[in-house]
Amino acid sequence: MDTSFGAVFIIVTLCFVDDPLNVLKEASRVLKDDGFLILGLILKESPWANFYAKKGEEGNVFYKIARFYTLNELKSMLKNVGLQASEVRSTILQPPTEEPLHFEPSKKGHYKDSGFAAIKTQKRR
Repeated sequence: MDTSFGAVFIIVTLCFVDDPLNVLKEASRVLKDDGFLILGLILKESPWANFYAKKGEEGNVFYKIARFYTLNELKSMLKNVGLQASEVRSTILQPPTEEPLHFEPSKKGHYKDSGFAAIKTQKRR
């Protein structure tokens, strides 16, 4: 049903779907007018995106189909479906590695070197 959910979460998914615009359109459709869409993803400008893209080139079954997006590309897609980013938080400011990472809190804003971004969106008014 339209406008049914107060929140929709799309975590580490957009890079694996054939039509991310359609996924965002559907999320916007089911989101209440005062609700939030939360995206969690690796942005294209991150060294982590390059790290995983290389794994895809080497034949990794998951990352060979991944397509990473820049923050500007995402903002454009969001605008096309009637949403806008209202907050961005970044974490994993450690360089890409296969080794376990140490805990770090997220930071407000977009950091190009971060391995993970959380983007809070809402319907445009």
